[in-house]
Amino acid sequence: MIRIENSAAQGPNPFRNTAFRFRSACQAKGKWQLRPAGDRTWTVKPGAHFAALKQVKALYGMPLQVLFACLAMLTGSVCAQSGEKIAKAGNAAGAPACVTCHGPSGQGQSTTGFPRLAGMNAGYLVRQLQNFQDGARVNPIMGPVAKLLSAADRQALATYYAGLPAIDAAVSPAATATTVASGETFAQNGNWSKGLPACAQCHGTKGLGVGATFPKIAGQSSLYLSNQLLAWQAGTRKNDPMGLMHGIALKLSASDVSAVAAYYATLSSVADKPRSANP
Repeated sequence: MIRIENSAAQGPNPFRNTAFRFRSACQAKGKWQLRPAGDRTWTVKPGAHFAALKQVKALYGMPLQVLFACLAMLTGSVCAQSGEKIAKAGNAAGAPACVTCHGPSGQGQSTTGFPRLAGMNAGYLVRQLQNFQDGARVNPIMGPVAKLLSAADRQALATYYAGLPAIDAAVSPAATATTVASGETFAQNGNWSKGLPACAQCHGTKGLGVGATFPKIAGQSSLYLSNQLLAWQAGTRKNDPMGLMHGIALKLSASDVSAVAAYYATLSSVADKPRSANP
């Protein structure tokens, strides 16, 4: 339930000339209903029919598209607030605060391999949490944590972290110029003698990802990236479309893994921002 309170003195219109205060359990599902609750308060509840929105349109002459846009905006705002609370303090089911491992700004921890979450695609983050829960992605830390998150929790966390500015991981001092150059060649061109396509074909030329399926890998720590490639090899991560990453990872040598991970760790996770391998 979301309560929208009109504190403006200009009239009862709940969307125009109005200061909004929100209270929500972030559990809205299904269709929306707007119901008057006093002169200047409207309550939005899920599960009812479309006619109530038409009533609001008739009262205020507002296009239904505008009403839906307002409701989407309010719901997204509340979910982000709920996600921030879980990220910083955990939830009532016992899930720990995400900041414990992923840092106060979602920047991750490069020395221990905890990934950056800030600025990642929300759809991608939701799917990873689902896969930690259902076993498609095996991790001794995230598996138990994900089982303590509801679907609403997963969406709220994903919305929150997707809205944070991306922060690049520290570049490993062990990443030599030769290793990084080798990784760049592989990432941009692949190795067709081994049947390996370029990483850039799916993750973009700068590693900034494509939608919810191919994640942003630029600026992640080399340790995290290496761990994921090894997980694809071992089959402990198997949430790739059509087994794509598993097949690729099986053909990678240890030096390939190190080089590609070192290269992407030197890239910036922010578009058009240059970054040096030795900052």
